[in-house]
Amino acid sequence: MKFKLLLYLFIGTTIFYSCKSDESETVFVTESDIAGKWNLTDADSEIETSTNLLNQVSVLNSSSRLKESNLQYTFKQSPNQIDIFGSATQVSEVTQDGETEVQEFFINQDVKNVGSWSLTDGNKVALGSPIGINNNTSTLNSEAVYEIIEYSENKMIWLFKFDFSQEEDGTFFTLKGDGKLTLER
Repeated sequence: MKFKLLLYLFIGTTIFYSCKSDESETVFVTESDIAGKWNLTDADSEIETSTNLLNQVSVLNSSSRLKESNLQYTFKQSPNQIDIFGSATQVSEVTQDGETEVQEFFINQDVKNVGSWSLTDGNKVALGSPIGINNNTSTLNSEAVYEIIEYSENKMIWLFKFDFSQEEDGTFFTLKGDGKLTLER
């Protein structure tokens, strides 16, 4: 009798949880929710870069994560500007042409008015130039858009995805990736 009761309980619980929706609720925030000082406590990304020069293809894959961080982001309003102060260590595992290498990068920021920011759709934060990937000869992305997937008064989690291609002087370049940032007060 006990076995049947436990079996029915297990089946009922399994059916109940398997019928629940896997769709997450959309987060809605205001600019006032984002404004203020936030510490970057975690960041990770997966990036694939491919270059095709004269039919010679080179692919580079990178998996990165913050090892240590005391980076602080300050989101100001009117105008919406960002200040970034502090430092972090990023560890990246880079694979190119079958060879894998682990690299550590020290990031040191002390920049006022790094760029602009805006909020759209109640859960998408756009960080404007020069936050994007820029250099002197071309601009690959002058605006990065992040989706806020979790928000509380003391914590935000942002996701980002990008898929960019460019051809310049016979070279075809592709950059794809995604990642996650965790900001805490």
